[in-house]
Amino acid sequence: MTRRDFILREIERLGVGGVGMALSEMALWAQVVQGIATVVGFALLFYQLRQNWRQATASHRATMSQVYQNAASLWLAVIQLFIEHPEWKPYFYDNKDVEPDDTHVSSAQLYLVAELIAGFIEGTMIHRAYMPEYQWENWDKYFRDIYVNSPIMRRFLREKREWFGDELLALVDDDERRRQELRRHAR
Repeated sequence: MTRRDFILREIERLGVGGVGMALSEMALWAQVVQGIATVVGFALLFYQLRQNWRQATASHRATMSQVYQNAASLWLAVIQLFIEHPEWKPYFYDNKDVEPDDTHVSSAQLYLVAELIAGFIEGTMIHRAYMPEYQWENWDKYFRDIYVNSPIMRRFLREKREWFGDELLALVDDDERRRQELRRHAR
């Protein structure tokens, strides 16, 4: 029996209405299956999007943590310099200035320390724009304290302004305005 004969015999057995009924039932089942597939597809899409969001959030947090850790590591490098050279610390924390006849410390070395500190502070300020949830105010307080208490730092930043970005310079200028106001009120 050929395929054509088989189809014809089935059409006769089912009758014209039977074939029509079978096709409409198949179309109905196809719609049901299509609807189920759509619902399952949307559920899987939602699940995948939620997983992607979680992954992106975890990745963002890990990156922020790494950036903050890098800033802290740079700060520790500055502290390590002061541990290795405690004679330098008063020039950054105690308002001590370099005297021309000072043989204990080199102003060139202090300028390098000032450059390291300024670079560290500027780096933290750049990261602040991308990580507003961290407490950057503590770093600002640290920098302001060094700026206010270090003639060498103030001199370095005035002489090398063009090396640094607007945010650091705004902080410096703000502190300079405060220093001038304090001097005016002290008179």
